[in-house]
Amino acid sequence: MKEILFWVLLTHALTITSFGQKTALKCPTVSVAGPAGVSVPGESVLFRADVGISDGFPAISYEWTISAGKIIDGQGTRQIRVLSNQVGIIVGIIVTATVNIKGLPNTCVSSASETALYVERSSGDVWEDFDNRSWKNERPRLDNLLIRIRQNPEYKAFFYIYVGSDETLDGAKKHIIKMVRHFKSRDKDFDAGRLDFALQKAERGHYTKFAIMDNKIDLPKCGDGCTLINGKHVNR
Repeated sequence: MKEILFWVLLTHALTITSFGQKTALKCPTVSVAGPAGVSVPGESVLFRADVGISDGFPAISYEWTISAGKIIDGQGTRQIRVLSNQVGIIVGIIVTATVNIKGLPNTCVSSASETALYVERSSGDVWEDFDNRSWKNERPRLDNLLIRIRQNPEYKAFFYIYVGSDETLDGAKKHIIKMVRHFKSRDKDFDAGRLDFALQKAERGHYTKFAIMDNKIDLPKCGDGCTLINGKHVNR
């Protein structure tokens, strides 16, 4: 009798354990998508949170914070609209939007961020952004950029580089050295001080925005985790 009772209890325990394993919820991925390219001060931009929730998760809520500007619509929802509070000023500013997801288990990553770059445009502005390009594909872009800024001494180049979670800032700085060397190899008299770089850690993976802009436009202001480097300070 005792042996039968033992096996009944053991079977019951295994059934509960198995049920618990099957119903265990995996932590979802949390990410934020923002505007591509550059925005002009006074324009509103959208940031959207993406939470990969599976069936069975309890209700979640969204809490947004931004490093500058004003949330004009969507606080508490998946998507917000942000307005820069610097209008009519020749200035560059980086706005970081961060979402905090309420309702996820404490063991899960519950926040993510994305940035928007605001710059007052001038007639010389040429903006482009690209994702995970190989050096072979990046070189022609750099060559075209060099041609443009050599044609007008009032132009400079600005690179905003997202550093992926699988990369290091030191690795990104080495790539900047490679870029500066490439410019100098094309024109040994080129002034590397006309190149500015901003490095920003990001979960989205390696991503680059670059621009040709007027010298009168100030560099974007870096927030937390952002590093500004001028080309003349790059050890070649």
